[in-house]
Amino acid sequence: MSSRRRTSWTPSAEAGFTLAEALAALALLSALGLVVASGFISGERGLRRVSDGARTNAEVLRMDAVVRSYAQRVLTPYWLPAPRASLSGGTLAVSYLDGSAESALWVVFRDGALTVGDGNENVRFTGVRDAKMEIAPARERGCPVLRLSVQLAGLEPFTILAAFGARPFPLAESP
Repeated sequence: MSSRRRTSWTPSAEAGFTLAEALAALALLSALGLVVASGFISGERGLRRVSDGARTNAEVLRMDAVVRSYAQRVLTPYWLPAPRASLSGGTLAVSYLDGSAESALWVVFRDGALTVGDGNENVRFTGVRDAKMEIAPARERGCPVLRLSVQLAGLEPFTILAAFGARPFPLAESP
């Protein structure tokens, strides 16, 4: 015959955790929580740094595209004299924007902002620490180029080279 024995669980003084064991487990969980929290904080800082860098790079690319697109619009008609370029202070003006002697490409650096445009429609870039502009001699295509050296806050200086128009022209000195 089989006999079944019933056992019952009764709490005793030896059941459960001691205070020292509970405190050790709590300290271990706290240390683990600190490591996880510091990982999240470091990850958030890294994500913010990458995001700021991407935003700055996008602004540099936009500046490059705007300067190049305006420079390409400087077209000297073959029957008209060469365009005039004047550079004084932080302002550069090059005539014959869109082939018109009355229109000009304006590049202005003033009060931490670089403005590129035609006087009516302008694109303004802020956060510019320094900008130097010059007309460089003709390159391979025979067109002079706009050399724009820019320094944005937190970046090394960079240079944008933008060729003028589609056909070569000699630069005329401003009176």
